[in-house]
Amino acid sequence: MFDKLAQLQRLEKARQVLAMRSRTPKPLASAYQKVAGGAQLLEMAAEKMGESGWAVFLDFPDLGWQRAWQIGLDLRRVITIPYTGGSALACAQLFVPCAAVLAIGMVDYGPQQQRILTAKARRSGCVILSAPAWAGAISLAANALPATSSLGAATAIKVSA
Repeated sequence: MFDKLAQLQRLEKARQVLAMRSRTPKPLASAYQKVAGGAQLLEMAAEKMGESGWAVFLDFPDLGWQRAWQIGLDLRRVITIPYTGGSALACAQLFVPCAAVLAIGMVDYGPQQQRILTAKARRSGCVILSAPAWAGAISLAANALPATSSLGAATAIKVSA
């Protein structure tokens, strides 16, 4: 009825495919809250966007771009919309699938909108940096990151998602 040899071959092929996949665990959360702006925000954005990703800053009208350049943020891969007005949610939904970092300033999204954006960010690999409180996000204290951020710097932060 069932060909045992064929089943074993399929099982072995499945094991080979799974062995080739990356073993790097995905982070539990893709949103960080209470990012006060300034140097902390720029350092996190530079770290999370990496060598080829894009960063989008929504509703940060007075961000220090000279400081961003000094920190190492590649300004050629930065999009900024200082005032989104009534279209903040539409802008955020537009950029989540294509940006490595979405930094959200003082815009008040409801908890349901926050969860939707966070889910989209997880699927696309985007990291949300939020100034106001954000549902299911990692909370950053002002001194949570050392002055020189590294890839492992966020591991000491408690995950609340």
